[in-house]
Amino acid sequence: MLSAIVLLQLISAVFCLMLAVYAWSRRAHPATAYFALAMALATVWTVGFVLEILSTTLSAKLFWANVQFFGIAPLPVAWLAMTLHYTDAHRRWGWIVSALWAIPAATLVVIWTDGYHHLFRGHPMVACSGSFFPALANDYQLWFYVVHAFFSYAMFAGSLGFLAHAWCRAEGKYRQQILVLLASTAFPVIVDLFYVTGINPITDINLTTVAFSISGALIAWSLFSYRFLDLMPVARSVLVDIVGDAWIVIDAADRVLDLNKTAERVLGRPLKEMIGQTLDRVADSDQLVECLQERQETPTEIEMRQGNETAWYDLRHSPLNDHRGRRRGCLIVLRDITPRKRIEMERERLVNELQGALAKVEKLEGMLPICANCKRIRDENGVWHNVEVYIRDHSKAEFSHGICPDCAKRLYPDFPVQ
Repeated sequence: MLSAIVLLQLISAVFCLMLAVYAWSRRAHPATAYFALAMALATVWTVGFVLEILSTTLSAKLFWANVQFFGIAPLPVAWLAMTLHYTDAHRRWGWIVSALWAIPAATLVVIWTDGYHHLFRGHPMVACSGSFFPALANDYQLWFYVVHAFFSYAMFAGSLGFLAHAWCRAEGKYRQQILVLLASTAFPVIVDLFYVTGINPITDINLTTVAFSISGALIAWSLFSYRFLDLMPVARSVLVDIVGDAWIVIDAADRVLDLNKTAERVLGRPLKEMIGQTLDRVADSDQLVECLQERQETPTEIEMRQGNETAWYDLRHSPLNDHRGRRRGCLIVLRDITPRKRIEMERERLVNELQGALAKVEKLEGMLPICANCKRIRDENGVWHNVEVYIRDHSKAEFSHGICPDCAKRLYPDFPVQ
């Protein structure tokens, strides 16, 4: 029994350590760094527990039990911080995390000074009642139950609450990722509750360390299957969702991370089909892709086909940087300028027509070759035209026919002139 438990704990420790190293190597996003910290703390907890089990004296077991709390005490805060950054709730609640680190620090002080006040343990002893080997019976006291346990469960409950809220708002792959995080958070909490309440199948053996390694495995599966650490929900709180404007968030690999309903209508596809896809696959616009590739941050007008019609958009491209100032993606905002563009096109058409008319009028203002006898006018091609026909073709003038007084006297002398 002892060898089996030690082997299981060692496997859990190695697995948590591997996850911590891998996540730390990809710590560009704060959530990744806190995940690495959580796995490192779980490793400290697990290794300390193995050394506690292997120790044979009460003083040695107490020492390694106290060492475990360097991982146990701050782990709930690290997990909450990871959740806050993943769900983008840190902008509103992140300041609380800075204050919460004081509770684990106080717990560690109480633990290592317990010999003076016994607030953490009463009369610990080595027992073999249900463990089949000498195990430490901690005899936890007031600080453990009222402060440490209550605080830890409150942190994990907060993590579950933020994840549940994010799940309600998420779509597509994000929901699957958040479900993995929910399960990864709930499982070790449930196992630890069994230990604290004495329902554990093996007395005095806390299997929560194994549960955290399983949670790490779930997150690792999400990491490799859904790229959990790459497809992070992007800060909607920093985006201004202006009515009528479409915005699209992409990561450093040009994959779509988020977009609003207006962008769905512009691109002609639902959100769940576009999340995780590169922009060139979801946007039927070469101009949009070219502007993205050129990283143009100045406003640019682009043209997009929407069904049988053409629409025009004012494109704005803004970089999104991480907490270290490194570029992690960009925000694309498309403002519909189709009505304005159509007015401009109509105005341009009218100006061209007016310029054409003015050009014809200018011809009439120049020197016109006219026959001295028949009064016909010669055009620029050398063709002779009737005066009426030439003026009609080169201006907007229309003719109405009448007879002047002089011609009336000459042609109709018998009729009085009016």
